[in-house]
Amino acid sequence: MGEKIELPAVRDRDVRSILEHFELAKYMANGQLNCHSCSQVLTWDNLGALLPKGGSLLLFCHLSECLDAATRQDD
Repeated sequence: MGEKIELPAVRDRDVRSILEHFELAKYMANGQLNCHSCSQVLTWDNLGALLPKGGSLLLFCHLSECLDAATRQDD
């Protein structure tokens, strides 16, 4: 089997709070955010990963290749 990846769990309301902190929740609600990897429009149902980087927040959808891209962002 592949290498172990540690994934912290976050509750839905915490994700909303994080997006509100970065002033992104309204854009999510209006379908104006896209996956950093594949550019798919993000929704509350397909949001897969949040990655803080350089004072901003990178968002990824739930597709396996996009989650994999999120884990490689620090490489």
